[in-house]
Amino acid sequence: MKVDRVLLVSDNNPLYSDFWNNLSYTYKEKFGIIPTLIFFGNQSDVNKLNLSTEYGEIKFEEKIPNIPIWQFTWALFYFTKFYPDDTCAIIGIDQIPLGTYFLKDVIEDIDDDKYVMLIDNQYKFEGKSQYKWDEGGYSPSAYHIAKGRTFNEFFDFEETFEDEIIKLKKSNIPTMWGNGWGMDEAYSCKKLREFPDRQRIADLSKTYEFLNNRIDCHRNFEVPYSLEKLKNNEYIECHSCRPYSHHKDYLDNLFKNIPKFV
Repeated sequence: MKVDRVLLVSDNNPLYSDFWNNLSYTYKEKFGIIPTLIFFGNQSDVNKLNLSTEYGEIKFEEKIPNIPIWQFTWALFYFTKFYPDDTCAIIGIDQIPLGTYFLKDVIEDIDDDKYVMLIDNQYKFEGKSQYKWDEGGYSPSAYHIAKGRTFNEFFDFEETFEDEIIKLKKSNIPTMWGNGWGMDEAYSCKKLREFPDRQRIADLSKTYEFLNNRIDCHRNFEVPYSLEKLKNNEYIECHSCRPYSHHKDYLDNLFKNIPKFV
């Protein structure tokens, strides 16, 4: 398995949209992966934000009224259906790839018809869930990887995004935090548990030692890192500090020093 495309999502909130230009360059030029931004807004919004399509694609969607923010994260899953022949990875836009661990190393020997989950047990690790995803728990929405047609096979997406979101809202399944927050994580795990051929799910969660190689800024801390480790492909990602404008020097320098892997 080889990742062809990464799907990201944002609206006009600079907490997220400000990452796009540097991130799209990084995926395309340093990893050889096509970045696709699902943008909740219109071309005028994109122009005002100066979002570039030089290194990636921008696809537009309209917000569904009276639906919480989980509709954005579910769009990551849903939009894979439009790329049936591409191996798609879905990842948060504030997660900066720093090395090949997630995007190449642990999946290169996986068959193309598999559905890959890479951080399945994180909430149990953090003490927030009693169960793993296959025991009734929840998996983060990042680093689900499969062909677009495989996503569609597993989740049986509706014809329109609005119908898809209404379907999830009516499912009334329990979420980790209540009030519908985390619907994308609860619903995806429910559908994966119900899938008849569980052998096609590649559960690659480890003992979480690999998380020691993650730069986790906890939203607002500029965590020190080793430039040598970064250049030697020893980091996996940075869960970034935000907003970008408050940490511009730190993030610009991080992006600049990510090695080129293609």
